Amino acid sequence: MENTLPHSMLVKRKSIFILFMSIRAVSTHRKKHDLRSAILWLLAVVALLAPVGLEAQIIIRETFATHAVSQKEITFLLRLPMAPEKGDYRQKNVLPAFVLWHTDPDKLEMLLRGMEKNALVDYLLAAADAEQLPVLCWTRGGRWNKTASREELDKKEARVSDREFDEISREWKAAVGKLAEKYRLPLGRMYLMGMSAGGQYAHRLALRTPESFLGVHIHIPSSFDKPVPAGASLLWLITTGEREPGALRAADFYHECVTAGYRVVFKMVRDVGHGMGVEPPKLGALFLQYARTPQAMVRQPPPYIGDFVNHKVYPSARAQWLPREQMVALPTKEIAAAWGAMAE
Repeated sequence: MENTLPHSMLVKRKSIFILFMSIRAVSTHRKKHDLRSAILWLLAVVALLAPVGLEAQIIIRETFATHAVSQKEITFLLRLPMAPEKGDYRQKNVLPAFVLWHTDPDKLEMLLRGMEKNALVDYLLAAADAEQLPVLCWTRGGRWNKTASREELDKKEARVSDREFDEISREWKAAVGKLAEKYRLPLGRMYLMGMSAGGQYAHRLALRTPESFLGVHIHIPSSFDKPVPAGASLLWLITTGEREPGALRAADFYHECVTAGYRVVFKMVRDVGHGMGVEPPKLGALFLQYARTPQAMVRQPPPYIGDFVNHKVYPSARAQWLPREQMVALPTKEIAAAWGAMAE
């Protein structure tokens, strides 16, 4: 295991050095009776430093070597709202987490710092900032057919894919356990968001280690594993675009999940391909909020039903005429409003 803060520590050290030199420069300018220009120069330097990490959050990197054939190491990035020795998050009821298509940890750090924008990551960061929560992400690995779901694979390819991701899941779980112990994180309360290839990775991981998660949001995954009974313990949000190449696979996976007794919200966004749209981040934020409530732990009839073909929402009592394969159970009024327009 490697425990380093390579990028963030260097940035902070350089930032402190430049700030120190700036203060010295101000002092020199004052002696020369040019205080106004000195202050303007100092403000310009501070503005340049602002995007690179004088913020309160601390970002820690830890890299774990693995025995997994298709992911030799996993680099985790943990964004903490305070110094590690001061925080104890074990009593928190959620740990926001994400995995994307990135294999470069520097890209993930830029997202954690807000230097790059992703609306799905941003809703996780906003929730974390509101309640002083840590945020966890990690690099993606693994080999699987990214343009086909499991039932489309031949037996040999499916067997190899299963074996390799089983290895990744075991290594990931062991590494997360060590991180949770070291930084006092809540185990079993992770809310995982995965997008694109990260969504393919995220749901495969959640199906193999459901005890690690509270809920899962996957967006435009394009390929899917087969739902397993243990996955029914989680809350699932699946979002995709109508024009996304894997949209029909997403619908098939959704129907398999419903048949398996999953609590799942499915949204196929109009006029969106392999992209974002407006609804997924809004739904994600509301779903994260809902997943943390006692209400989410109780199986009960949904108050609203969505028609995912026509994007209309109906009170459950008025939705009985809808074809069952088009129905989406919407657990709250807020999620229903973000999901689609209420039918007349």
